[in-house]
Amino acid sequence: MPDAKRPRMSQPSDQPGPSATSSEKSFQFLWMTDGELLLPMGKSRRTKSKRYLHKNSETNLAPSRVIPSAVQTSSFERYRQLVETSSDASSIPHARPSSNFSFADFASAMASADNAAVASEKETWDLLQILFDAQDSSQGAEDESVTRKTLLSQYWKSIVTPTALSHAERAENAEEKAFAQLSANDVSGATETLLAGGNPKLAMMMAQIEIADNEFKATIRDQIDHWRDTNVLSEIPHRIRALYELLAGNACTADGKMGAGPENKAENFNISARLGLNWRQSFGLRLWYASLSDEPIEAAISIYKHQLDTYQEQVRPRPSFHADGWKDPDPDRRTDVLWSLLKLYDKLHSGNGRLSVRELADLLAPENVAGNPLSAQLSFLLSQTLRARGLIAVGTSDIMADEVTHLFDGITSTFLAQLSSSPNDLVSAIFVALHLTHPATRYSAITTLLTTHASALGSNSDAPTWAALTQLQIPNAWLWQAKATHARTVLRDEKARCLFLLRAGDVIDACDVLRSIVAPGAVVAETLLPTTNTSDSGTSDVPSDLKSILQEFENNDEAAALAEWTSYLGGAVYARYVQLIERTERHRRSGRAHYNAAESRELQGLIQELQQKLESVGEGVGLKERVAAWEMKRIVGEVGEELRRQEDGMVIDTEKDVERDGEEQGGVMREVEKRAEQYYHKVGWA
Repeated sequence: MPDAKRPRMSQPSDQPGPSATSSEKSFQFLWMTDGELLLPMGKSRRTKSKRYLHKNSETNLAPSRVIPSAVQTSSFERYRQLVETSSDASSIPHARPSSNFSFADFASAMASADNAAVASEKETWDLLQILFDAQDSSQGAEDESVTRKTLLSQYWKSIVTPTALSHAERAENAEEKAFAQLSANDVSGATETLLAGGNPKLAMMMAQIEIADNEFKATIRDQIDHWRDTNVLSEIPHRIRALYELLAGNACTADGKMGAGPENKAENFNISARLGLNWRQSFGLRLWYASLSDEPIEAAISIYKHQLDTYQEQVRPRPSFHADGWKDPDPDRRTDVLWSLLKLYDKLHSGNGRLSVRELADLLAPENVAGNPLSAQLSFLLSQTLRARGLIAVGTSDIMADEVTHLFDGITSTFLAQLSSSPNDLVSAIFVALHLTHPATRYSAITTLLTTHASALGSNSDAPTWAALTQLQIPNAWLWQAKATHARTVLRDEKARCLFLLRAGDVIDACDVLRSIVAPGAVVAETLLPTTNTSDSGTSDVPSDLKSILQEFENNDEAAALAEWTSYLGGAVYARYVQLIERTERHRRSGRAHYNAAESRELQGLIQELQQKLESVGEGVGLKERVAAWEMKRIVGEVGEELRRQEDGMVIDTEKDVERDGEEQGGVMREVEKRAEQYYHKVGWA
């Protein structure tokens, strides 16, 4: 894999096309790592430098330009435990969520609802648990259906009660208060309210509303029709008419009477709209009163869906939660995720087929799920868990595979954008990127993240982030490649880049960086051998001396076999030069005046080999390499000259001398005197 190019920052002047005007240049902005945006305020008169202003959720910027910070809830961590990572034929890792889980696990993980967003998410998992998890039942599927409806009734009562209580407190009369109580399935409370309000007959009938059968409801409908036919309906207040309609099993529109004279006219009105209910309260009326107690959940869902589709019901299922910092430009197009889940359940259990692509998009849209089109964590979790459990069909006549793939990848990419801004979220971001469908897209997303946040990988492969990514089956080569790019573009450390490329398996590029930059620089700077501080290159796991770097190349079989290693001014030449310098430095530290015979022979061999390699500077070699070659030729010549002086007239220590280094000083001195006397006789001085 080639050395990646340095990622470009999001600045207008960096984009291709016509050059930026002065006004465009003055409006360049800065993104912070926490997702905040800095806007320029112009230049300071005193310092002439640009000043920037922090912009938060109150900014007037277009909402689609501000990506909210990702808040990874406990449900996200629970989902990560369900996912296994493996590599396909393309060797690109990808995520495989397990289907062996229950939505109850996610609901229990959200036990602490410490803010509105978390509370809204918990409502979603609670409903999923009720609708799609297996329920304990001893009498088979029929009993499970009853259990499921009981659980849904309890759940729905819990989510509408706070609103109903507030509504009841604001009621101006007993009937409105009773209706508000009924919207939360508080039948006993409504009965007591009607009794206290002086309407015992209505209270007595209201006490039977939950057990009312078709005959009871038909009787109430006949009574309403009689009032209409006798022109009594116009004299009954709408709040009382609404209560009788509910007793008759009608939770939608109260039909009036028209064309019977002004005094006998009774208006038609939508019950939920007239009494100020929201859609959740409105659906509760269908669940508890418009369908029979022994009917399954699908009955209430079908009633409400039909009335919505035919526009009989005016109160639409809009989301109840809206995230801070985003003003919905088109709130009437939104659909509460709870209603979408109810429709999904109805589709799966009533034989009406599967969700269409549009219905699936409504179910998973971040605007509907989290109240912000760019806050996609819950949408991502829903898409993956529903698909893993087989609750979303792919490739049917209603849902085309490519459209679903595009939808899922769009949600994944949106969530990925939230996580990609902070290096602290690198592991989570790459985990999400593993869910992208196409291998090439996954590879591009993962390597871009690694390159952008390479500093978070740590200084070596033992770092926690590195270990976490390895568990996700991210190849070590990708990590080293990212570190190589970071070393080049940010640290400006070519030694680190060289070794990281080698560790990434990019041996040719590593040899090229070594030959053209690292080795020539070390020769000129004389940083050839290890010192007391061998890791001062800017990266803690990278040595600063050329010898240590060359040793890592020599230990790499692939690098040592390359032509780039053995060629003119390749790594092998520098390795021999370092060996020459090391031998001369070792001799200098020994304190001996001359080389012994073995040292002389070894140095002569190195000198001859280097002189052959450095005989002429080839064409096409860069300036750094030419300077390094000249410097090496100079040093090689000096060492050769020193050896020649020893051979021509200076005393050459033998190997025997070296072996006697441990003898007592007196014996050594006597041997030196003896050798000196022999030498002087030889030259005729004695």
